[in-house]
Amino acid sequence: VNRLSKGLTAVTSTLPFLKGRVTYHTDNANNKTASVSRAIISMSDDSPNVLLREQRPAKELPSLARMKEEGAPSHLFTDDLYSLPVFIDTTSKQSHPVLETTYAPIEGGLILSMCVHHGVMDGQGLTTLTELWASFTRQQDQNENEVQQPMNLPDPNEPLTRTARLATATNVTAEPETTDIETSLQRYRNDRILEQDIAASTEDSRKKTSRIFEFSSDKLKHAKKVLANNGCHVTTNSILNAVVWSNVTRVRLSRRTQQPPIPFARFFQMVDGRRQLLPKINKPGPYMGNVVLTSSADVSLDTLVTTGFFNYLSISLMAPVAQAIYGASRKVTNEYIDGFLKTLQKVEDPGSLGIGCMSHHGVDFISTSLANAPFYEFDFG
Repeated sequence: VNRLSKGLTAVTSTLPFLKGRVTYHTDNANNKTASVSRAIISMSDDSPNVLLREQRPAKELPSLARMKEEGAPSHLFTDDLYSLPVFIDTTSKQSHPVLETTYAPIEGGLILSMCVHHGVMDGQGLTTLTELWASFTRQQDQNENEVQQPMNLPDPNEPLTRTARLATATNVTAEPETTDIETSLQRYRNDRILEQDIAASTEDSRKKTSRIFEFSSDKLKHAKKVLANNGCHVTTNSILNAVVWSNVTRVRLSRRTQQPPIPFARFFQMVDGRRQLLPKINKPGPYMGNVVLTSSADVSLDTLVTTGFFNYLSISLMAPVAQAIYGASRKVTNEYIDGFLKTLQKVEDPGSLGIGCMSHHGVDFISTSLANAPFYEFDFG
């Protein structure tokens, strides 16, 4: 813990904005109070340092050896491993830390938790932060002559230069289409416009976690090969999403007394737009901000239910679902991001371009994956 604390101090000294606070400011437009609060990050030279605090969860955690044996299932990592709220009341005047770090001792090791404000950093930004922390902690094992600064350090003022960096990284050379604001909004808004008047569900909506699936790596590789041989462009991630979405939809519908009045379900997925903006987005140094966009795909309920019953002899049934998911993710191109940023500058309420209102019929699905983030590859020494 002492070594981790020293490494953390080195990180926050290198990137002072990690010691900052986020507040929300409500804009006044046309003599009216706007319904949107804008996040503002503030920091100063005398900001208190981020401390690594002990925080034990209410339920005792198993040993490190047992966690490794069981594959560290996500249900073990409960919300009481950290103290910050998952969602922030943006109407309050309270400020919120950019970063909180805690640890929980377990037999044979400890659980290290990092909680960052999503407006300041996305999953890839957190990956960069973790790599930096590991590097500075590992340096304590080296003598003064061996110490090397981490490669490719982020810019200390990185959050303050993001607008310019995004504009430079997109830099679409083609002449932009002339579109009115409503057309742009329709392209980038993901809500179901026709369902705005439907009353929201009154059922319990508390967060629930469940251990539903375990996946065989060999079966995933086999499924990908079968689908590819049938001319279906897919990724391992789109196959995983297809399996989960179709099975969850099948089970949801089997438990209903009445079928929903819509014939299809909508799949939302978080897509990292950073890959479309490389290498420019990472100059100077890694871009740590949130470049996650949403894409959506619609598939009929009948197709999802049929796919949910498939077995290894009928992998081809998965093709329409996996292909729809894959195709939606491919829509997030450099031009798409450029258009989104330009539309964002035209609207009074940036929140109108968010995920929007999901179906109140309980058949939609949101997916986000950190499977490709190399958190477990970093060496803390």
